[in-house]
This record gives sequence, C-alpha cells and structure tokens, in this order.
Amino acid sequence: MPDNPLRETLERYATATDGPTPDRPEVPYAIFVTPRSGSTWLAELMRDHGLGFPDEWLNFARQEANIRKHGRRDLAGYLLSTLSEHEGPSGASGVELPLLQLMYAFNLDYIFNILGLNTRFVYLRRSNIVRQSISMHVAKQTGVYHVSDADSRWAVSGDQLVYSPAGIKEQIQGILHDEIWFERMFDRQAMQPLRLTYENLKEAPGETIASIASFLGVKAHTPEQRTTRASPVTHDDAAQ
Repeated sequence: MPDNPLRETLERYATATDGPTPDRPEVPYAIFVTPRSGSTWLAELMRDHGLGFPDEWLNFARQEANIRKHGRRDLAGYLLSTLSEHEGPSGASGVELPLLQLMYAFNLDYIFNILGLNTRFVYLRRSNIVRQSISMHVAKQTGVYHVSDADSRWAVSGDQLVYSPAGIKEQIQGILHDEIWFERMFDRQAMQPLRLTYENLKEAPGETIASIASFLGVKAHTPEQRTTRASPVTHDDAAQ
C-alpha cells in the first residue's frame, strides 16, 4: 500500500482508538476547493456567522496539533470529533476538501459515509485561472498558502520572486486537472453542489454567506464584531 501521510499522522498520535465517536453534525457539509480560491477567508467568515468552521481538517501537516489532541487512529473518529468541536450554533459543521486531501481520506465513498447521506456540498473555484495560477506560483515560492497562518506576511520579499512562464503554466495545468476531476465526480455521484467563485466572495462576501446559509437550510448569525484575520489577498498584483 502506498504511503499515506494522513494515515501515518493519525497512527502516530493515536491514544483513544476505542473512545466514543460523536454523532454527525445536525447539518454536515463539505466544501470542495481549488487552490488559491479564497477558502481560508471563506472558512473564517463562516465561523464568524455561526456556520461552523470548515477548515482543512484532513491537512495532515497543518492539523497535526488537532490530530494529536483527539488521538484517534480511525479517520471517522477523528473527523467527527473535530466537526463536533467546531459545530456552529446553527448546527452546521463542515470540512474543506482540496482534491489531494480528499485522496488522503483513503476512499471516496468512505469519506461520504462518514459525513452521512444528508451532507450538503459546496464547490469553490476561481473564474480567472491565470491570476489563480500566478497566485499559486507565488505561494510555492513563499511558502505562504494560508494568509491567516502567515499573519499576512510573505516568507520572501517581492523583489525575490521569480515569475516563470513555465512554472505558471504548470500551475494552470494542475488547477485544470483538479477542476476536471471534480466535475467528473459531481457527474458520477449525481451531485448538485452550490457553486461559488473567489470573485463572488470578493465582490459580495455578505451575500455569499447568505447564499451558503440558505443552501444549508440554516440561519446565519450576525457577528458582534469582525474577527476574521484572513483576507482575499492572493498575490494577484504581485507581478505588476
């Protein structure tokens, strides 16, 4: 069996494999995302509006501390424990699923079985794939993939960035691969996800949150104060 870093990380920190597994959230959901599409910002907006916190819970490197805390070897136990912990007052809780992390979930049917038959699905992509690819090209050089994690600071200064046509083309091909894969999955699984774009989110974040809440069948809360730390910064203008 090929190495699976998510499985290896779960096993490394397993301490409570026989513990009780929480129930599914009242309103489970999954957000399929392509890279550099504003997903970090969207997740924090959803958290602030009581819709749960759909982080990349299957990102074995970024979530190592969370995996250690729950101490579950089984993916179902870990994911349901995490969703329960981050369930919003609306009863909604979810997970972001970039394609690679979805593949780490061992089996496509398995991850859907964990979430349950009443799971809602959202698809977040970016309309301007050229800008998206430049952003991904920059992220690979800087090491900054999640703006809030980096406190909005780049790992290297702008004058150190190298803009390679071949490198950007490679990112375009990778993003197209992910989009084609998702579309084929939606067709095979007869899914009708709520479709959003980075451009929607940037232009009208409030309306985007309202559309998600309506799709989930819950009510979004109005935050008492703005607490999101991320922003729709994706290095769009760095090459200009």
